[in-house]
Amino acid sequence: MMDVAKCGAGLKEPWKLTKDEYESITNSGCVYDGIYYNGYGEPIPIGSGIDMNFAGQPIKAPYPWRLKMAKNEFSTVNYKYNVMIMVEYSNGRTDVYPMAHWYSPYGTNDKKYFNEFLSDPLNNGPHARIVRQALEDGKSVPEEVLAEYNIERK
Repeated sequence: MMDVAKCGAGLKEPWKLTKDEYESITNSGCVYDGIYYNGYGEPIPIGSGIDMNFAGQPIKAPYPWRLKMAKNEFSTVNYKYNVMIMVEYSNGRTDVYPMAHWYSPYGTNDKKYFNEFLSDPLNNGPHARIVRQALEDGKSVPEEVLAEYNIERK
């Protein structure tokens, strides 16, 4: 079985994937190094607050919610790697969501990622956000990947 502990089905760190590589693997975000990057590219660390809905409708469970687990998982529904998450509610109950992107998860601390994504989805999509954050964190990002989003090194 292939190791899927990293985004990109274990092939590379997510910020080293080209746009095509990233999109061919997942459109639902990914998990890398203990952090779940949702479909907007927002980093949600395991243990932090999370909120979700299904088709725009709230999920009826007692607040607050906490992201208890997240992992990349291959799905035979869409033949891609998707993120499976486990959410713990304030009453201690947990639920597993095998294709997390269907539930539009987002961190409860900051909704700026969602607003920025809506303002310019092409340049603020999940992969572009991951690439920008990696660059800000001083990580090695290939020139080819930076060029795809017109990002310049500072």
